[in-house]
Amino acid sequence: MAKKAVICGTSLAAIFFSSVKLVLACSLPDGSTFIENNKSAAQLYFALSLIALAAVSYWYFARKKRGLIIVVLSFVILLLHPALRFGGGGKDCGEFYAESAKWLFGLSLLCFTTSNCSSVKEKKSSQRTFERRQRKG
Repeated sequence: MAKKAVICGTSLAAIFFSSVKLVLACSLPDGSTFIENNKSAAQLYFALSLIALAAVSYWYFARKKRGLIIVVLSFVILLLHPALRFGGGGKDCGEFYAESAKWLFGLSLLCFTTSNCSSVKEKKSSQRTFERRQRKG
């Protein structure tokens, strides 16, 4: 019985001290480098999302204003981007912001891919229609 109490007490102490290290990680001298690294990662993904928005907008005008919903969705993704409200990084040294920025960039890339693929699809269908009209006429 005493053995179980010692093991349980040791486990609780290990959990407590490991959580204290996690909470104090950003207040240590190396904590500021973690915050800066995560902040620069979030800013990089913001810049890439901005480039994706520009590309989606270009495709919108190149396709004669088709697919406005994708442009709006890309803009909303940019407004929700964590790089705009990073601040001090929070308790996890900004790890959540960096991960969120990565996922939102993935959504921006998906919007770009969707707009690009629908453009190719429209070109193929219009080319087929043109060929059919050529055959008939």
